[in-house]
Amino acid sequence: MKNPIILLFPLFLPLFLLPLKLRADEPSWKVGLIGEYGFGESSYELRVDDGTESVRSLLVFPLDTLYLGLEAEHENTSGSRRYAVKLLTNVAAPGDRMTDEDWLDLLDPAEPEFIFTESNLDYRSLDLALEGIWEIGDYRFFRLFFGAGYRFLWIHQLITDYQGFRLHDDDENGSIDRKEIIPYTDKDAIDYSIIYHIIDAGLHGETDLGRHSRVAISAAPSLGMAFDRDDHLLRSKLSTGRGFGYGFVLRGNIEFRRPGTGRTVTPYLRIYGSYRWFFSPGVQRQYWYDDADKPEGTEYDGLVHDMELIDPRMGISAGLRF
Repeated sequence: MKNPIILLFPLFLPLFLLPLKLRADEPSWKVGLIGEYGFGESSYELRVDDGTESVRSLLVFPLDTLYLGLEAEHENTSGSRRYAVKLLTNVAAPGDRMTDEDWLDLLDPAEPEFIFTESNLDYRSLDLALEGIWEIGDYRFFRLFFGAGYRFLWIHQLITDYQGFRLHDDDENGSIDRKEIIPYTDKDAIDYSIIYHIIDAGLHGETDLGRHSRVAISAAPSLGMAFDRDDHLLRSKLSTGRGFGYGFVLRGNIEFRRPGTGRTVTPYLRIYGSYRWFFSPGVQRQYWYDDADKPEGTEYDGLVHDMELIDPRMGISAGLRF
């Protein structure tokens, strides 16, 4: 499968090349360090229904941890055109645990009705953002911009243990009358990764609070794609999913700076927050490669597979303007 970044990036590249042709002012640069804390999660829901039996699974992968990175921003002297790049990665594991919930409606009465497990995990990520804004209105106390951006987010989580419970429906009245504990097991269970490619386009507004600070807000709808890979190590089952999605992003920041003239190097400090939601309905393919209950090579395709990203963050950046 071709890397979808090859398809998406050319759509956005002209927005960054345009200012290079139109630039008439003396430009300035900002380079700084970033620290962000996330509060969100990436999840997927799988639904299988053959008309006689059905299974619904919800896997939630936490993203609540600290991220560090770098940023660079280019701005013309008037501030009417600006474009930036940010690159971050996590520096710690999430505070929450990964959860896996399964609702089963099976013909076999010996099977449980509900299964819940939670797990610790190892976490790696790469977060790249390209952004540009272009002024479309300059009012007395407020400037309005058109903004566009591209985000590449790679998440990898290795589930390193698990524990939980099963609920069984053992009588004809439909009540749950037996709970079976799943003991703690120190064993790798799932190797999961997902890639999001997201394009935003919307409005950005800002106002100066004197010569030393500036407040900005922005809002944009989003379109993009998500691709995930779930290697269920306990069942020797490899699942891959794909989907085209939609969402939105909201941002706000306040920046403090010391004014300078000419090529003076001056510091800046920015405090910001953002909230991103992205939902990607798609399909999943499952392949068994070494399982006692399924012959090697057993394959299911076209399963309902919905991926969702909820990603609120608070951050601070500091650096130099020159």
